[in-house]
Amino acid sequence: MNRSRARLYRAAGLLALVAAVGAVCAVPLRHPWMYNGSSSMPVGLYELWPVDRPARPGDTLVICAPDDVARLGAARGYLEPGPCVAHTAPLIKLVAAVSGDVVDLGDRSIAVNGRCLGAGAGTTFAHDSRGGKLPRVRRGRYRLGPHDVWVWAPAERSFDSRYFGPLDVRGATAFASAVFVRPAPAKLGLSSGPCLAAGNADLLRDVPALAETLSDRAVRARGR
Repeated sequence: MNRSRARLYRAAGLLALVAAVGAVCAVPLRHPWMYNGSSSMPVGLYELWPVDRPARPGDTLVICAPDDVARLGAARGYLEPGPCVAHTAPLIKLVAAVSGDVVDLGDRSIAVNGRCLGAGAGTTFAHDSRGGKLPRVRRGRYRLGPHDVWVWAPAERSFDSRYFGPLDVRGATAFASAVFVRPAPAKLGLSSGPCLAAGNADLLRDVPALAETLSDRAVRARGR
């Protein structure tokens, strides 16, 4: 789909959503609203709230991308025009981890303080849908510093911290809450147990006994 057609569809979607919301009720605008047309988060209308407290895991955050990421996003058409670096719009993502948290990034999984973010949460692609090479950060452990925030979205091709690492939370412009979106509002969904995704041996290092058990079972299975 070319860029002009995609923007036309987003504009049509915005008009449809505004009409739908207006038909349901007249909502007083206590805070600004924004329209998200990116498929990495549910498409639709979000109410924006001031950044008047520390970010917490599960928050929906509107945040400017780092300089190099913003310039890449502008050149590739990932980001719409806006007030951030390279005249790009800010990202809208879920907060997965904040200062003091430990993030383990595997080939296909992300664990936050040992809890799995979900199947395939760490999946990345070498190239975008048009063949452009995508950035890649190292796999391994990240201890988030005083101003760090790890952002993520559930869509498989979401352009988030799995590609560029933690962001500086001081680049946040707003918190967002879904008003009228489809599909349902995104949720973080951390598991209650350790992250044990196939192919992520790096995430097993903190549970050596379980890793040894799984290895023994695999050896016995091969011997049958």
